[in-house]
Amino acid sequence: MKIAGHEYTINFESFELEGQIGEHNKRKTVITIDPSLDISTATETLLHEWVHAVLSHSGIYQDNKGKIPAEISFDIIANELYRTGMAKHIIDKITLNRIEKMK
Repeated sequence: MKIAGHEYTINFESFELEGQIGEHNKRKTVITIDPSLDISTATETLLHEWVHAVLSHSGIYQDNKGKIPAEISFDIIANELYRTGMAKHIIDKITLNRIEKMK
């Protein structure tokens, strides 16, 4: 999976951090997801880690509270969705749903 132009590996394996169900490692370009999760939780966790990776590669430094201003975060995420073609997929789904409702 490409994230911000980098090839990431997605691993499903247990890890030691208690209470965590997913993590991303920018240095190794790896996202790890707990394999015991159901499919919807695993999908949500992968998206969560994807956002972490996108923001990590954006070059914007977090403030001393570990936060990035919301509007900047949204711009970065929207740009990555567009760049990777995911935005087209989302728009196609919305359009298809509207067409279905009009029938």
